[in-house]
Amino acid sequence: MNQISTNFVSLILIIVSLFQIQTSRASEKMLNVSPGQQQAGVRLCTKMQPGLALSFKHQTKVDKLFTGSGIKQQIISDVTVYLQIRVVSTGDDGSKDVVLVHNRITSDTYTQPAQFERQKYDSSKPETIQSDAALPFQPVIDKPIKLRVSPSGQITVVSGVDGLKVPERARPLFDQIFSNAAIESTYADLFQITSSIDVITLDDSWHLQREQPDEFGKKILQLNLTLSKIEGSNAIIEETGRSTIEMKNSPKIPKVRLKNSSIKGNWIWDIETGTLRSLNRRENETLQIRTLDGVDLRSTYIRTTVVSRETVEVIQKMTATILGATEEKVKLILKEWESREDRLSTEDTRVFRFTKDVTMVIAFRDNKVIGVGVIDRPGAGVFGISESRFRELVQLLGEEPIQNDIRRDSRGRIREFYVGDTRSW
Repeated sequence: MNQISTNFVSLILIIVSLFQIQTSRASEKMLNVSPGQQQAGVRLCTKMQPGLALSFKHQTKVDKLFTGSGIKQQIISDVTVYLQIRVVSTGDDGSKDVVLVHNRITSDTYTQPAQFERQKYDSSKPETIQSDAALPFQPVIDKPIKLRVSPSGQITVVSGVDGLKVPERARPLFDQIFSNAAIESTYADLFQITSSIDVITLDDSWHLQREQPDEFGKKILQLNLTLSKIEGSNAIIEETGRSTIEMKNSPKIPKVRLKNSSIKGNWIWDIETGTLRSLNRRENETLQIRTLDGVDLRSTYIRTTVVSRETVEVIQKMTATILGATEEKVKLILKEWESREDRLSTEDTRVFRFTKDVTMVIAFRDNKVIGVGVIDRPGAGVFGISESRFRELVQLLGEEPIQNDIRRDSRGRIREFYVGDTRSW
């Protein structure tokens, strides 16, 4: 392979690593909106309440064509993300604490003509989760990521990513997609369609900006949105815009110039919850690229993003939770579980084991639960705690474990987790 094509393969691998997952959301009940209300307008800011749980399917297709210097190469990428968000609580300032989980990710990347082996990945298929294609995605599967969402819908805090174990060679791509800044950008469309909490009326237009970190620096989407229609609890918004690129000042990356761009899309926004119901967006770009060895290439880029909500549910918060409860209350809550006092008990801390499909090791001090460990039961044929059961147990306990307190095996299954004070006894 000559030097130009070698450099081009390197460039392709860089650009393949650039494509990012974007996401969006919504909600389902229909609310009758009268013509008078349509004329008066609506507020599109977030109205999420604790207990709201939404799941989404998000598909991104990227088609890039590179030409120049005797080269003609096409790269096609197709990534689908299945994710769930759950609103946990409301802060004193009206902000929402949200847990986001990537339940499944699939990807398919290839070139025409073939320059490298086709890369396929599906997190639900064990035979693909050890492949190179899995490296940037597998660390987030079924891992809870916590978000703080402001009253205007802006993601202001991201936590739960920094402690994830990521293979070193996948770190650059992982950071582009799942760093705190990338998550703030990627999932912004789920919660915010306008930065204003004011009323918006039909045919009103406003500007929205999204920033996406990438290998070359920062990509900025300049979006112009117009409220075109209100149907029941849904606001229909038309989108046009363009993108710009702010390059990193580094001698180690190719020179990239954006010649032209266009963005067109439409949103369906759930007025009732103030979250995304669906998004359909098409981005077109033409780039002029000069490689590190001085090879000039032209790139045309088409990216389509389609997001649809799969389910919506309101989960009532349990009034009886274990953390902070008395011994009598715990035994009432877990009356169908087998129990016995554990040898870890001391004079000032009593420890009990409660066993059903999993084992809970519960510590009491001053007759109040201070900490709980939850363990699977391989001796009874229970290898790993399913994600749905994990969610049920977290709700029962009354507190979400931090990432470092969740233990998983080599296949990614949850084997045990801890909440509260589990280190002082």
